Amino acid sequence: MERLIDPRVDCIFKAILGTPGRESLTIHFLNHVLKLPEGKRIVTVEFLNPYNEKEYQGDKYSIIDIKVKDQAGNFYQIEIQIALHDDLIKRMLYTLAAMLKSQVKSGDDYYLLKPVTGIWLLGCNQFPEIDDPYLHFTLYERKHQRILSDDVNLHLMQLPKAPIGPNIIDEGDKWLHFFQHGRKFNLKNLPACVDIPEIREALKIMQGFTEYQRDYLLYESRLDAMRMENFWEKAFEREKAKVEKVTAEAEKVTAEAEEKVLAAEAKVRQEQKAREKAEADRERLIRELKKAGISLDSLNL
Repeated sequence: MERLIDPRVDCIFKAILGTPGRESLTIHFLNHVLKLPEGKRIVTVEFLNPYNEKEYQGDKYSIIDIKVKDQAGNFYQIEIQIALHDDLIKRMLYTLAAMLKSQVKSGDDYYLLKPVTGIWLLGCNQFPEIDDPYLHFTLYERKHQRILSDDVNLHLMQLPKAPIGPNIIDEGDKWLHFFQHGRKFNLKNLPACVDIPEIREALKIMQGFTEYQRDYLLYESRLDAMRMENFWEKAFEREKAKVEKVTAEAEKVTAEAEEKVLAAEAKVRQEQKAREKAEADRERLIRELKKAGISLDSLNL
């Protein structure tokens, strides 16, 4: 039976885009998913944390990304995340800030800082209401619509919205389509819409994981780790939802109780005022009767 390989599994993803000797794949991927124009395209890259089989062994839940630097000294982080969780955006911002901070030491001038770009391929839609699979975030002033700096960029690629069929326009679209649907492809059934040398090379890398037992076992262990991670993340979200529901219900009961207490206190104050008014009216009536010379005893007041 043919073994199917999912390019979204981290060890496969990094083997494709983070392996020394295959820099051309990473360069092609970056240039096209970032839609870089001629004259601003990446020509060379240096892997700062190249693919290493050992980093996947013994630590099933490690975060494994791809970090590269281009010929201009700009830094890029490439990451794939299948399941979303509440703190994912914070993690993205943290890794960008860490990549920026790592460039300088104490006493260095800030002009040494080079731009940092995060590219995250997401297995779920972070923004389901937006149909565009390419989302680009930067430091931006909303009111006057001014960009503060081009030195910090975050690109989110929503893989479920990857173009298909006639909607595949350029080679960036082909990469997204490949990562979303590549587990169904091999070198014999590669659709014409994504049949380019770079995708074929990526499929050869994937095929290599099926041909060697050790590599396939590594892939299976990472796939199992992803499943477990997703399971615990979903379990956490379910428990969190339960806690939030119980908390919301408790807050509702507390609010209702407080409302009743306030209503009771208001009623007491209202009754007190009514008694005080009645007493004041009685005293006023007695004074007026005395002034008129009417005996209070005859009135039984």
